[in-house]
Amino acid sequence: MTEYLAVGEILKPQGINGELKVRPITNDPMRFEDAREVYLEDKGAYVPLKAKFVRFDGQAVY
Repeated sequence: MTEYLAVGEILKPQGINGELKVRPITNDPMRFEDAREVYLEDKGAYVPLKAKFVRFDGQAVY
C-alpha cells in the first residue's frame, strides 16, 4: 500500500496557464521548490500531476 503525505491544500485555479494556488500545510514550504510531480486526491483516488515550475507569493505557492 502506498502512503501519501499531504503538504498543501489547493485553494483555486489561477490564470490561464493551468496554475493552482496552494496553501502550504507543511513547516517547510520550500519542499515545493524541487517538486516535479505531485499527486492530487480526487474522491479517494490519487491522480499524478506534472509541475512545470513553482513560484512563491507571500503565503501561497503556485
